[in-house]
Amino acid sequence: MLKNKKTILIILIIVSSFSFPYQNFCQSVAFHSKPLGYHVGGQLTFDIYKPYASIYLNMKRLQKPVALQKGEEGEIYLRLGRRLIFPSYLLFQVTGYPLSALSSYLETDYYNTYNRFNIYSDLNILRSVGVGFEEPYAFSLFLGNVFFLAYRDSAANRLKQSGSALAGFLISTGKHQIYNNIYLHDSWYQIELMLVGNLNEQKRRKILWNFRIGAKFHQNEFLRDMFTLSIERSHTDWRSTGWSLVKNSIFKYQAHLPIPSSEDKTPAASHLISYGKKFPINLFHRKVFLVLGFGMRWEWVRFYDHNLDRFDPDPKSQLIWLIQPNVEF
Repeated sequence: MLKNKKTILIILIIVSSFSFPYQNFCQSVAFHSKPLGYHVGGQLTFDIYKPYASIYLNMKRLQKPVALQKGEEGEIYLRLGRRLIFPSYLLFQVTGYPLSALSSYLETDYYNTYNRFNIYSDLNILRSVGVGFEEPYAFSLFLGNVFFLAYRDSAANRLKQSGSALAGFLISTGKHQIYNNIYLHDSWYQIELMLVGNLNEQKRRKILWNFRIGAKFHQNEFLRDMFTLSIERSHTDWRSTGWSLVKNSIFKYQAHLPIPSSEDKTPAASHLISYGKKFPINLFHRKVFLVLGFGMRWEWVRFYDHNLDRFDPDPKSQLIWLIQPNVEF
């Protein structure tokens, strides 16, 4: 058992190493080129909760990428929403959810080891850190528009890229699903309308947003098809000095509601809401942010009986508390 616990700690250290060493580069590495006049680019983002790699192609040859100059946050969202139709970009992305995958893997196959992370009653620290994602990984294909966000550098008197954004339709798929922290084999696919982006003006502000609405369908007869809604926003302001609920904060809301069906599938629904505050500190003569997030996830699910190795026949209500610490440079 001790050996298993050491293995878990090693895995957590490896996963964390993919996030924190790259914070000085805004957690991302990107590239862009123009082979044969087609704009091609990609990004590799390191994050302890959701690392991903993506590559995009502008399907219209010799068309220059659209650059949106800086504006207020609401104005940026409005301008992106107006460009949902007439897609010109194709993007492929692979996303992983390492902490959710680790938590579900241990509870499914190494339940005694998983229980060693219980800190009070039914509160398991590993599940609290990793909860919030419905699959261990996903492959996604995006059809829509890609925009570059820019601001004018007063010192150099020229535009500088400060981020990118996506507006369009997304189809995602995978072979595994996480249900009540138990991983299941399931060929699922999901269709979404989305606005996603990140804005990073050096030493000024950093905003990440992820707005989606769609539906998710399952091949596994145990799982119910669902309507999905996701609203995520993270804001960092290096110039802010006062207290604000909106600035230097993280907010997330996710909802899964069952699609009416005549089939006898598992009743299910869930709501997740979390809020985090970023506290600036000076570390080695530079400002960093300690992030402390809390929240809860309510689910109407069937519980897994580890003694009988099966799910209970009747669904029940469950409330999971979230603890999501992080460090942002």
